[in-house]
Amino acid sequence: MQETQSPEARLIQTDDRGLPILSSWEHYYRLRSLPPRSPAALLGTYPLTLYYAIQRYGIVPLTVAQMLDKPLKIHIVGVEKELNFVDWFQEVGFLLPEEVMIEMTWVVREDMFPQCSQSKSISMQLSTNMKLSIIGGTYGDSIDPNFDVNGGPPDMIIGMNAGLYAYDSWRYVVSY
Repeated sequence: MQETQSPEARLIQTDDRGLPILSSWEHYYRLRSLPPRSPAALLGTYPLTLYYAIQRYGIVPLTVAQMLDKPLKIHIVGVEKELNFVDWFQEVGFLLPEEVMIEMTWVVREDMFPQCSQSKSISMQLSTNMKLSIIGGTYGDSIDPNFDVNGGPPDMIIGMNAGLYAYDSWRYVVSY
């Protein structure tokens, strides 16, 4: 995606950590200089939900990560549809200040894991400040988030459309 900002985009307010305050799709469209008819709202739902979670609920973990000069570790559990929008998650890196480093891990059920990989994990650099790892398994069944996922526990766990009531394996995650 193109990283341009219109003069109107500069009118978007930022919080005390330098994160743009996006309270509507109109604000996001203005920030990214997109026309109102753009399908960005449809395509960007998952990444902007992640950004909103970081902005709204990640104040303490983000502050601690910055104070300790370490990346913010985010696990996204129950990933399915998001696999189709990997490139769109670069938007989160665009919206965050460059000094905010993110290590994002997607936990994907093994039957949903991309068949192109011979291993149960894939890693890629989405942007200069954002790394993505995709691993196959489920919390509580085949994965212990404290030890099995990229060197320690996450700072945030996010489940988008995870079906918390549909699978027994989520009980462990919710109690974690």
